[in-house]
Amino acid sequence: MVSHIKKFLRKFLGISFALITIASIAFYVPKATYASGSLEEQLQELQRQLEEIRKKQKDLQSQISAENSTQSALQSQINTYNNSIYQTELLIEESTKQIELFTMQIDLLAEGIANTEQQIDATKAQITDRYDHLNDVSFSLYKSNQVSTVDKLLQGNPVDESMYRTHFYDQSRQQAQALIGELEALKADQEAQKAELESQKEQNQTLKTDLENQKLLLETQKAGLDVQKSERQELLSASEGKEKELASQQKEIAKKAAQLESEMEAIEIELLSRVQNGTHVERGQTIAKVGRTGHVETYGDNPRTPEIRYGWYYPHSTEQPKAAAHLHFKTYLNGSNVNPLNHISSDRLADPLPGHILSQGYKSSHKALDMVYSGGASNTYGKLIKASCSGTVTYHTSYFDADDLGFPGGPFPRDDAHFYQLTCDANGPQAGYTVFGWHIQ
Repeated sequence: MVSHIKKFLRKFLGISFALITIASIAFYVPKATYASGSLEEQLQELQRQLEEIRKKQKDLQSQISAENSTQSALQSQINTYNNSIYQTELLIEESTKQIELFTMQIDLLAEGIANTEQQIDATKAQITDRYDHLNDVSFSLYKSNQVSTVDKLLQGNPVDESMYRTHFYDQSRQQAQALIGELEALKADQEAQKAELESQKEQNQTLKTDLENQKLLLETQKAGLDVQKSERQELLSASEGKEKELASQQKEIAKKAAQLESEMEAIEIELLSRVQNGTHVERGQTIAKVGRTGHVETYGDNPRTPEIRYGWYYPHSTEQPKAAAHLHFKTYLNGSNVNPLNHISSDRLADPLPGHILSQGYKSSHKALDMVYSGGASNTYGKLIKASCSGTVTYHTSYFDADDLGFPGGPFPRDDAHFYQLTCDANGPQAGYTVFGWHIQ
């Protein structure tokens, strides 16, 4: 009985162990595969966040540009108001000076009129005095009961004493009458002069009144311009404050973007370490980093090659660790060398260094592109290289002469002249393409 139980237990344990083993195999997920999938998911999430941040950065930049345009327009309006205010102030100042001038002229004319009135009064007094004198002479003649000189002459007694007296009175009266006539003429001239002065004073007063009204209108206009300028100035200050706030947000977002890029780069480098020869990669996947194996053209003395006045040399890895860093990118379509620039697009080959600039283009003597970043070689060294298509990647090292495979581009007599070969999948828009990237880490 016990033996049967033992046999049963052995069979049960054996079956259980087999089932556990089968289950373990069925549900086992390799650690590397799980980790890779997790990192890829993290990378995708970081990429999504980065895209959102880039969108926000673009939106903020648009808002900042809009604020700059608003500020330019407001500043232009403020400048126009400043000019109008300045011109109005000049007109007000000119009107003030003209009013002061007319006031002085009116005062002078009033003084002239007063002097002329005094002269007229004096002339009137003289005329009155002459009339009184004339009346006295006439009364004296009447009182002496003398006949006229003509009567004396007719009587034949011209030497009579009364005749001399009459003659004297006649002369006095004639002189008085003549003086009265001159005084009357003087009085008429003085009154005409007074009338002219009063007319000039009235004209000046009218002009002064017009200027005062004009000055009041100009001051009203200036006050309105001041208000409008103040309103634009407040709007400008508000816009500048908003721009400052947007710039602050942009700075914070840039920090977040840099942090995300750093995290993404770390993940990409980790994923890159898992890509080996013969690995199938997807378009846009990280497959290499830019190295410093390129050579540099020089036209002067070079401490590393003093015997060469000009030509090409390889930078020293210790003294010039980042010099000459670039990606030498070659493209073949069905075995024929083609200009990569004509094939990097959304539906064919992707850009291996997004955001690059060219340090050397495609030409008959250089059938490839030399790609660097705007900061130059030192900023290019270590940048991540992306797969231009989905396909199989192969890495090559050491003393390789590209002519061995029928692709001109070597030799590279250095043990760090690494490059990759990416053979695109034989289907889809990348079919028939083969790309090479030299000078990688």
